[in-house]
Amino acid sequence: MLHMTARLLQSFLKGHPSHQLVFLRIWQLDPDFLMTALRDFYHESEMNVTRVLDILNLEKWVGDRIVQYGSSFINGCLDFLSKKVKHDLLQQSIVNQDTSPAPVPESATLSLSAPTVSIFIRTVRMNHELLSLEELERFKETRTQAIQLHPKLMNCMPGNEDEPGMQASSFYPRIEAEVDSFYKKMYDLELSVDHIILILKSMRDSPDLKNHQFLACLLSGLFDEYKFFSTYPSKELNLTASLFGSLIREQLIGYVPLGIGVRYVLDAIRNPIESKW
Repeated sequence: MLHMTARLLQSFLKGHPSHQLVFLRIWQLDPDFLMTALRDFYHESEMNVTRVLDILNLEKWVGDRIVQYGSSFINGCLDFLSKKVKHDLLQQSIVNQDTSPAPVPESATLSLSAPTVSIFIRTVRMNHELLSLEELERFKETRTQAIQLHPKLMNCMPGNEDEPGMQASSFYPRIEAEVDSFYKKMYDLELSVDHIILILKSMRDSPDLKNHQFLACLLSGLFDEYKFFSTYPSKELNLTASLFGSLIREQLIGYVPLGIGVRYVLDAIRNPIESKW
């Protein structure tokens, strides 16, 4: 009977229209059975994680498991997060350095979104007292790598002192449209990099929150575009590099973005001189 139930459950795990209702009811009747089924389904293929998340309030679930299992579960989370982030950073590096027309092999694992990564970072950080000094350093290194992969985990607002990684940044569509228009003017040579820096300095020093949001959106977008720099035409790449360097020189980015920016520069230096990267 149990074998038949497990086989029937497979059809819902693979996307039956009523899967959410069925999952909810099983969760109410026998949560351990459902958790075992979801675990086995995930082990079949990491790409199945989206179905697992259909019934999971991830932040609550992670928090509850930390209360139940303590530091051992936190270390399991760090193992999982570190593996995912390192895999995606490697994939990103392969894409950026590969100049051949051959397609990059499709990944067998599903990338974690910035909001999902922030849930792990935030929940672990809230329970940091359970970690040893060595484990805490490991958490910080994993967080830094996650921010390098997902720059939206940085808060680029002027004067912001929040810890990085706790939230994924988002901006109003109107602000994003204004930033896109600003970049277009730079690439169309209507605005020089020097002029842009003067404008951004003025925005940083302004008491107007809208100016701060614009600056934060521009910086966040620039860091987020890093993974696509190798595809930029030469003119656009040179302008972007000039802007990036000027932002660092004029101290228009905070401590955490500066650290990530320096990593980007060091990565670029390691590549051949003829490379666009």
